[in-house]
Amino acid sequence: MSKYSHYGSFLISIILALINYSVMAASFDCNRATTETEKIICDEKNYLSEDDERLNNLFLQLVTLVSSQAEQLKQEQQDWLSKRDLCLQDKVSSIGCLAQKYEERLASLFVVYLQTLVTHEQREKLARLIAFPFEVQLEGNKLILKNEQEFLANYSKIITEPIKIALLNQDPNHLITNAMGTQIGQGEIKFKSNQIIAINNFSTTPPKQNILPLNNTTHPLDKTTTACINKNYSTAGMIECFNQAYDQWDQELNTVYSLLVNNLKEKEQQALQQAQNAWIKYKNTQLESFNQTYDSLTGTMWTPIKLEATVNLIKNRVLELQTYLDNLRQSGKVANTAVLTTTKPNNRCDVWAFIIDTDPTGLNIRSAPKKEIISRIPYNDYEGFTSIHIIDAKEGWLRIDQWEDSYTTVKVNKEAWIYGKLMGTFVKGYQQGWAYAYADPSKTAQTQGRFLGERGVSILGCKDEWLLVEGDSTENQKIEGWLPPEEQCPNAITTCP
Repeated sequence: MSKYSHYGSFLISIILALINYSVMAASFDCNRATTETEKIICDEKNYLSEDDERLNNLFLQLVTLVSSQAEQLKQEQQDWLSKRDLCLQDKVSSIGCLAQKYEERLASLFVVYLQTLVTHEQREKLARLIAFPFEVQLEGNKLILKNEQEFLANYSKIITEPIKIALLNQDPNHLITNAMGTQIGQGEIKFKSNQIIAINNFSTTPPKQNILPLNNTTHPLDKTTTACINKNYSTAGMIECFNQAYDQWDQELNTVYSLLVNNLKEKEQQALQQAQNAWIKYKNTQLESFNQTYDSLTGTMWTPIKLEATVNLIKNRVLELQTYLDNLRQSGKVANTAVLTTTKPNNRCDVWAFIIDTDPTGLNIRSAPKKEIISRIPYNDYEGFTSIHIIDAKEGWLRIDQWEDSYTTVKVNKEAWIYGKLMGTFVKGYQQGWAYAYADPSKTAQTQGRFLGERGVSILGCKDEWLLVEGDSTENQKIEGWLPPEEQCPNAITTCP
């Protein structure tokens, strides 16, 4: 099994650089479009037909090149198409939802393709994906590469071990994308329109692996670790950060385990204790394996990589137990003393969302809730969503201090309010297809339903980094509830981690 097989069970080979994008249309005959999804894709103003053609070309090449896994590829593609078509049920923006689905799918497949090329030393194919002229730093000197031959002549100096590690440890389904392109790792590789536009050899800093929780959400402890590493991205600094992370996750493990034990009956407690003892034996065996493997490798970069693997070992157990606890809470088995309430808050917030208002004259900004209009945020016709920073909420209205789109950032220096339901966010729910709706902005609060994952919801209020939202539930009903920070995707175009 390959090193990155957990990111996708298939190997990919594409040559998108050879495709003539200028003649692209949808992958099907738009004159015969019958479904609502096909009609949206074929509508020229939505700019989706080229993405559909690219994705179809990529898929056909995959089926041909990975014949042994063709059936699995077909099933995965069918699953993706089914999720894509769910965008029609998005009450916020079916077009924006479709655009996001295509962008994510194309980018993730391209990353796996790069991983495959590097792993199997397919240098010529990798060279075809470089956007020339291409600037690199070699041994401290800047060099402009003009063509594939020059890239291949310097391949070993460009695709170094840190570059390979950053690439192979990148989860293709969790990428950071903006108007400048998509980055791999901490920026070791950047690509745009399926062409590599930068390869950065950070000479004194080892690559950082992605810390990916089991349920594909961002845990607060992850944010703490990331912030620590960003402050000191040296080998010693990363070692200190991962040691600190280990202690924090170990403490979190004890806390979650204790909560479970205190809410189980005697036989259930005994079963949990046996499972935990078995896991501890597994952990110790795995740690010994890490030591034997990583300590035999040359280079200081492997120490923080080993420590991160150790952290992930503890972290994944925490998330397993947390899911167990959440399920018990959802079933009503775990006692909950939280008061059920969806009262609109009047507290300061620190959260981002995007505009869902379709008024072509723009979104009204008022001096106070229901008061006079003092300005407008220009209407954005889906070339890119406009994001808003929210700092307060009152009776369904949101106070803002900043808004930005792909081209500009505007600071608001006076009191400014917008109507909450004209703002939205996407629910992640990547792992299970849903996210809990909490009665209060706390994970200890009672849950009152589940929001459908990868759907838009409208905003009613906020507190700290939590959002009070309204959206579709897994029971096909409208529900209100508090959405935790890690389940929010406030940028409808950028792929959320």
